[in-house]
Amino acid sequence: KAHNRMIAGAPVNVLDFGADGVTDDTAAIQAAINTGKDVFFPEGNYLAQGLTVNNNQQCFTAVGGNTRITKNANGTIISGSGDDLYFGGIDFRGDASSFTGDNISLTGERITFSENCGSSDAYGRALKATGNAIRIYGGHNTWATTATGASDYDIEIGVSGTATLYHYLTAIRTGQATGGILLVDCGSQTILGCQI
Repeated sequence: KAHNRMIAGAPVNVLDFGADGVTDDTAAIQAAINTGKDVFFPEGNYLAQGLTVNNNQQCFTAVGGNTRITKNANGTIISGSGDDLYFGGIDFRGDASSFTGDNISLTGERITFSENCGSSDAYGRALKATGNAIRIYGGHNTWATTATGASDYDIEIGVSGTATLYHYLTAIRTGQATGGILLVDCGSQTILGCQI
């Protein structure tokens, strides 16, 4: 396992809650999240918007590098306040031609995105995270907004007026020439081997 906690029971599978990758999967995925157990996504493209995760120590994983959650309405794909969340093998995709809003917006502490995660085609932030110790380990997927304004960024970490510490970003790629990474009132961060 790429995370350092014990799994309490087997993870739940989003297919068991009715996700099918064809119709709107929001209710099915949210029902899986609401169990408080770790959530597994078989390979596929899931359509969702407005997911919330307020549980602590919850993992969201997929295998094979071909799993995507695609935004199908305005707003975030996933947001919430849970601490110690782990995401592995999931690509979050916006639909900038149709839907506005950040792809991912999290306020919890110690959030980890492992290899094969990414977030792109966002008409807003690909990722906005305001807690301490945000960790992003790069893989083959890009972190990218499609917004091109002077204040638009691919990734925003931190929040004005509150110091956050110990962020770690390694081997990530951002995909918007006018985007990049915004660190707000951050300290003690490490950024290694990134293409920004």
